[in-house]
Formats: sequence, C-alpha cells, structure tokens
Amino acid sequence: MSLPPRRTTLWKQPDLTHSVLDDQAGPFDAVVIGAGIVGLTTAALLAEDGARVVVLEDRYAGAGTTGFSTAKVTVLHGVRYQKITQRAGAEAAANYARANNEALDWIRARAAADPELTRWEEQAAFTVAAEDDERQTVDDEVEAARAAGLPVEAVGGDAVGLPFPTSGAVRLGGQGQFDSGAFLELLARQATDAGAVIVTGVRATGVERRDGKSVVQTSRGTVTGSWVVVATGLPFLDRAALFARAEAKTSYAVAGRLDGDLPEGMHLSAGASPWSVRTAQDPDRDGGRLLVVGGGGHKTGHLGSSTVERYERLVAFGGRFGAFEPTHRWGAEDFVAPDGLPYVGGSKLLPADVLVATGFGKWGITTGVASAKVLAARIGGAAAQPWAPDWDVGRVGARQVGTLARLNGDVAARLAGGWLGALKPKG
Repeated sequence: MSLPPRRTTLWKQPDLTHSVLDDQAGPFDAVVIGAGIVGLTTAALLAEDGARVVVLEDRYAGAGTTGFSTAKVTVLHGVRYQKITQRAGAEAAANYARANNEALDWIRARAAADPELTRWEEQAAFTVAAEDDERQTVDDEVEAARAAGLPVEAVGGDAVGLPFPTSGAVRLGGQGQFDSGAFLELLARQATDAGAVIVTGVRATGVERRDGKSVVQTSRGTVTGSWVVVATGLPFLDRAALFARAEAKTSYAVAGRLDGDLPEGMHLSAGASPWSVRTAQDPDRDGGRLLVVGGGGHKTGHLGSSTVERYERLVAFGGRFGAFEPTHRWGAEDFVAPDGLPYVGGSKLLPADVLVATGFGKWGITTGVASAKVLAARIGGAAAQPWAPDWDVGRVGARQVGTLARLNGDVAARLAGGWLGALKPKG
C-alpha cells in the first residue's frame, strides 16, 4: 500500500481570526511567544484573570509539536513513573501524577464547551508488554504508578484489546483523546473572548530590557510586556542552557482506514522502541473511523533509515490489525529531560521576567497544560503549584548538561539559525 504523497497531520489546522501587530500596542502584562498548547493555555488563563496578553506565532497555531502529536490526553505516560521515581524521587512522581490529573480534568472541561469541534472521546489508556521480556517493566510501572497515587490495574494479555498476542499491560481508565488542532482553535477562541490578542505570521527575533520592561523585537515591529513567555519548544534562549539539558527526539504517525475491527482504548508499548495505537474520527467520511499508529522514534539527527522507510514500517504495523489503507502521515519533534520532568519557569541565566517551558518528553498535551498553570501562577502572583519546584529550570547538574550537549551535537547545526541564535536577551 502506497504512502500518502504529502506529510499531512490528521488534526485540524486551527481557523483563527488574524490580528494585526500594532507597533503602538501595549505595554502588555504578558507577551507569549508560540501558539501551541502551552502558549494558548497560558494566554487563556491570564486573559480570563484580567491580564492584557498578546500571543505571537511565527506560522499558525499548532504548527509545532501540538498539532503533530498523537493527541492522547492521559496521565499514563508509558513507563514514566518508574523513571521519575528512580531519578527524581517518589514525591516528584506523585507531584507529576497530580499535575497531569489536574491538566486532564481541565482539558476535559474545556473540550466540553464544543465537543463536536474537539472530538473529545473518553478512553482507557494501556502501557503494553508487547513481548515477554517487557512484562517486568510493566509490573514495575504498575507499582510506581500506584505509589504515585494513580488507580492503575495490571491486566493480562486477553484484556489488552489488541488483535495479536501481548504479555499484559498497565491499564488506567477515565482518560481521553481528541483532535489537538481543533482544541487549540477552541483555546484561541476562549483566550480572545477574554481579551487576548493572537497574531500569526510574526516571528520574534530578540528580547531586550528597556525602562524596566522586556521589549520583544519581531519581524513586524516591537512589543513590550511586563513578562515574556517563550512557549516554542526548543531551541530558544540558549543562555539558560536548555538546549544542553534536553535530548531531541523525533517520532512518526500514520492514520488510515481499516478493513477490520478497530481496537478500543489507547495503547503504547513498554519497550525501548515503542509503538502507539489509537483511533480517531475520519474527517472525510461521516461516521467513519481511522486507526492511528505511531512509532519509529529516534534521536533527532540519528535517522538511520529513511523517513519513508519509517512510515512504511508503521503501515506494515497497521496491517497487523487488518487491511490498512493509509490516509495521513506526519511526524513531530520533542525534547526529553534526563529525569523525565519538564523544564518550566525562570532561570538565573535569563532576565527575571522571561519564563520558558519545554522538555515534555512526548507527553506535552497534559504536561503542557500543567506547565501553563505554573507560568500563569507566576505571572499572576498566585501560589505556586506543588509540582513547580520539581520542574524548575535550574535543577540539572553540570555533568548532565555536558552529556546532553554531546547528545544534541548532531542537531546543533540545523538549529543554529533558528531560535538558538535568534532569541538572545540583551542587557
């Protein structure tokens, strides 16, 4: 079966009213750079609290990782809880669970404002032992997730709901899936209804201090704000050494029609090269459903085989469910911190009024919302969330920074012309 000819995400490209950047506008309480889930959630929270907010987006809302994810909304993040427990401690794992639970509830409530648009669906999530040698990892995740406060259960292979043998899974009910691009459209609408200004097609090129405020230089003029939130993923603001603290990963997805029974639930395998499975509504056929399979991940800059070959392997994997006709294919890049926790907040290496969020480790839907809550609380002067200290930008030691700098050396040249070099605070 041939691949779709173009890289096209299954999710909706948000339909936004384009505002014009007025060089005389402002000063704003907050200038948010990036219109993904972190930027738009931050903008909505702040605007609804009465703040004057502008969002600057180089391309369109969802043009980054959010619009090219598999759009699972879950607190069960593969085998993340055992990793966090081992590297950051049991309390950090419990705080991570709480953060993502609160984000899940927040997203569910927001999506309910327009379920037809967002295509919200309740689903159970599974982390699957695809092979016998992954069973111990799954058992360890059950233990770690329960210790973190999650009501997970261990299930046998016959309860996983896949058409091929497995060795069991971790199961967590009450999770969800949606159209991430459509959700961004809804978030943008809610933010602008509350008074936020969203400007697309404008690129931030620098930040400097002037008269006690930050002035963001853009391709269309300057914007002044009391706070600046950089919500673009990486690379950006390299004075904070974030590029050296998070490893770049690329992964892929294929959606298609299936001549066979679609599985129930959202699945992710527990192995070193995981695959992902969910279903979605077919945008081109009323009442139709698509199978969405993901995987083929690798360190950015370490492709190994061609991108086409990775998509073809996903199509072959989709064939394990029945005759699979691919309709969409896409990929995304994300960044993974050594301890499995995001980087959120300010840094001693940055101006005090510049905040960042990154390192979501392929789980940026819920962790992105939880990060936005940290940013909005900081800007609004509210009490910090319990997970904020664990996610602090400055927590990584020099040895880890050096290791990750070497890991990311392969992508440095490609990124040097982008945010890494373009957005450096002056003064």
